[in-house]
Amino acid sequence: MEKIKWGVLGCAGIAAEQTIPAMQQAENAELYGIASRGLEKAEAFQKRFGFAKAYDSYEALLDDPQVQAVYIPLPNSLHGEWVRKAAAKGKHVLCEKAFTVNTEQAQKLFDLAKEKKLLITEAIWTRYMPSRKMINDIIESVRKDERYNNAMQYSDKQNARDESDRAAHEAVLNSMQSGLELFREVQNNPSFRKWLFDSAFNSTYQTNSQQQP
Repeated sequence: MEKIKWGVLGCAGIAAEQTIPAMQQAENAELYGIASRGLEKAEAFQKRFGFAKAYDSYEALLDDPQVQAVYIPLPNSLHGEWVRKAAAKGKHVLCEKAFTVNTEQAQKLFDLAKEKKLLITEAIWTRYMPSRKMINDIIESVRKDERYNNAMQYSDKQNARDESDRAAHEAVLNSMQSGLELFREVQNNPSFRKWLFDSAFNSTYQTNSQQQP
């Protein structure tokens, strides 16, 4: 079986804890390249996971013609930029959620991928679970006769934080980056609904700052 040579942009926790170990188990995946903004960190990941090469910049990895596909676990605000750069270099892309910060940015990336004949997709793992077919079958059996309502709750476990940690966390919540982090979390719900019902829908989100017992 021919293996896909993967490059990973960044040494993020989700890459180390989830995605790279999954790649190691995949029969058709080869851990070819790991890139970081500093070579020391990239080499540490290379040694830990068995990558063939380490790079001291994201650009250097994308410039390597041996890399066929790229996994992007960078901060959310950088996703659109690096998906575009990877696709421009002819790489297939698996990008962590949130894929982009808005629909316009996402559409431009899809247009580029179509032009380049590339696959770019978002790493929402629930779409690829075996239970998907079972749920689809249930929904299809009642689709014509029912209306649906669902709800979600996002919690950052603030009640588990001490006062100093909570103050710092609340400051982060006011930042732009935190807004993207929150979007990353809450987008799972509408994405799940879109997958199930294959139609447009409206979503409303409310905040509740009260601590739960």
